[in-house]
Amino acid sequence: MCGINGFNWDDEKLIKKMNNVIKHRGPDDSGIYVDEKVSLGNRRLSIIDLSKRGHQPMCNEKGDIWIVYNGEIYNFEKIKDDLKIKGHKFKSDTDTEVVLHAYEEYGFNCLNKFNGMWAFCLYDLNKKILFLARDRIGIKPLYYYWDNKKFIFSSEIKAILEHSIERVINKKQLYHYLSFICTTREKTLFNKIYKLPSGNFLIFNLNNKKIYKKEFWDIDNVKIDYSITKNEAIKKLNELVTGSIIMRRMADVPQGVFLSGGIDSSCLVAINSEFSERPINTFSIYFENAGEKFDESYYARKVAEMFGTNHKEISLNQEMIFKFFPSLVYYQDEPISDPVCVPIGYLSKEVKKSKVKMIHVGEGGDELFVGYKSYLDFINVNRFFNLFSNLPYSIKNNFNIIFQRNFFNRYLTFLKDNFNLISKEKNIPFKNIMGFFESEKRLLLKDNYKINSYDYLDYLMKKINDSNLSNEFLQKMRVIEYKLRLPELLLMRVDKFTMMYSVEARVPFMDHKLVEYGMKINPKLHYKSGETKYLFKKLVKDKLTKEITYRKKVGFNVPLSKREFLDPLVESAKKELLNSGLDVFFDLDYIKKIIKLYENKKSGYEFRIWVLLNFALWYKHWIKNEKIII
Repeated sequence: MCGINGFNWDDEKLIKKMNNVIKHRGPDDSGIYVDEKVSLGNRRLSIIDLSKRGHQPMCNEKGDIWIVYNGEIYNFEKIKDDLKIKGHKFKSDTDTEVVLHAYEEYGFNCLNKFNGMWAFCLYDLNKKILFLARDRIGIKPLYYYWDNKKFIFSSEIKAILEHSIERVINKKQLYHYLSFICTTREKTLFNKIYKLPSGNFLIFNLNNKKIYKKEFWDIDNVKIDYSITKNEAIKKLNELVTGSIIMRRMADVPQGVFLSGGIDSSCLVAINSEFSERPINTFSIYFENAGEKFDESYYARKVAEMFGTNHKEISLNQEMIFKFFPSLVYYQDEPISDPVCVPIGYLSKEVKKSKVKMIHVGEGGDELFVGYKSYLDFINVNRFFNLFSNLPYSIKNNFNIIFQRNFFNRYLTFLKDNFNLISKEKNIPFKNIMGFFESEKRLLLKDNYKINSYDYLDYLMKKINDSNLSNEFLQKMRVIEYKLRLPELLLMRVDKFTMMYSVEARVPFMDHKLVEYGMKINPKLHYKSGETKYLFKKLVKDKLTKEITYRKKVGFNVPLSKREFLDPLVESAKKELLNSGLDVFFDLDYIKKIIKLYENKKSGYEFRIWVLLNFALWYKHWIKNEKIII
């Protein structure tokens, strides 16, 4: 696991500066390659083949193809054997070198050979191109800057900002951020800084300075196979889950598991323990005095005891959350307003202290196996909407008027917004489930920032509605998860805050073969009579106790609703939100209203304050270049 950098001109000093900024991603080694056309840089976190033979940038035997690489190709040994038969020779035991030779042999189609997570750049001196690629699901981030002259790429935005580029806010992405608490698939909050979308590759022609992008994998192409029975699904899922976890045990360093006590992480512990010769390392976290709703430590201990793990447990309090905010702003590069970033960071710190360098995490289990009750709620809401969708506009408008009078009731606000969508003949499920509602944004934002456009989501929904998924509402929601929330929020937060402490995170439930099969199954088989994760529970019932398998889902959350955790932060939020020049973007009177509602103990406004404070501190640090003190 590493950090990569590069740009399309020669500047040894500048590429070294980029490397230094992302040292946390690779403290074990650093390297650069510079010629008259490119500068490439790498920071290495040694996980496989810890010797100097894994040094990057790495070249082939002829020295005409170079690579900087971040990731793990779990099936690299099989690919390596095939390449040896074809005459390729290797000098290391790294997967990096396998990627290099696979490109030599298969060209851009090499991506279809790989099973794993990756973000890399290959420099082909003969073709005069840079070939960049990001893995199918988007586990590893890859950013680039492009102004029709300068092409700059990196694992993190902060390295790109080492260049003298104008820092201008992308208005559309601010609008999206307020809804989704992250930016969308291809854009960032910085104009001209982009994310290479998951499942895509990019070719930059060094001669004519043109960019070509192509999608090499798309979950939309997975068709539901209604012939798959329950028993067939359970058997195959068990095979794929077990195989994925075993494959991701490949490492030459100590490893462990983030253990919450939930069914996903407990499954990871069970299977890891089965195939480990020694007790595995597990790590869990809980919040002091937060109550059972935010404390799963009892169940984590139960699982740790059951499998005899080396278990480390840490507790978080309000002060620790408060102190983490400057790191939150710095390491996430652009605001990812999920409070779970905080416990991931503290867990990763404990992992590093324990000298563990690789960790398994359970991200993606709920999306794959239908683990959120909200999925089932939205199915019912969609049925409700469909019932009224053919009513005359006058009747639907009366519903809008009724819901408008109950603006500060969160559920009715959701309904009102969606009736507005129905009135406008739009078919966008669950647009407003995360941050601010549309109606709230119209009151919050200044006129210049009222974009009123979901350009990416509208495009995505049209694509989904035109596909084979059009009659499966649950499948639509899951596809959106894989296209937006998973790569840009959930997986991004894991990458940022494990790599902050130089820890590699692996996500077994994101194996593309497992994902493809899970999405092939009739989605209705994944739940039964309102029970979520029905198939997955059947899969793990012989590996775990009934208490762990069938207990009520808690979720990995930060207790923002506990006022003792948030009150001190709200005091800082007042200062930052009302005195940081944010009146350019927001109506400050509306922000005062939100704060007042929180102070009057109205529920739901603590998260809105968190979302706004994240943006305010990001703006202060990355745009105004001011020090963060809270």
